[in-house]
Amino acid sequence: MPSVTDLTSTNEDVVDVVRSLRVEVAQLKQALTSRIAIEQAKGILAERWQMHVDESFDVLRRAARHHRMNLHELAQQVVESPLTPIQLEAALVSHRHGRLH
Repeated sequence: MPSVTDLTSTNEDVVDVVRSLRVEVAQLKQALTSRIAIEQAKGILAERWQMHVDESFDVLRRAARHHRMNLHELAQQVVESPLTPIQLEAALVSHRHGRLH
């Protein structure tokens, strides 16, 4: 039969595991939400610019890096506005220029 000390440490271990799992679930929910916005933005930009979704993601990623923006935040701007963010317009010109050479 387990002692009271064993049960207490076991309960503490369970509480620690539950806390850890709650943090992990919150992080996974955030990652999924971010991924959804990025996927939507890729599709919107691909349609808007008549290019493959992989190319639109490349432009989105490069623009976010160049302007030191969070990729999710830039993607969210694309999703929420009918206008293309200025940061993406410059990246698109650069992308298309690079394709011509």
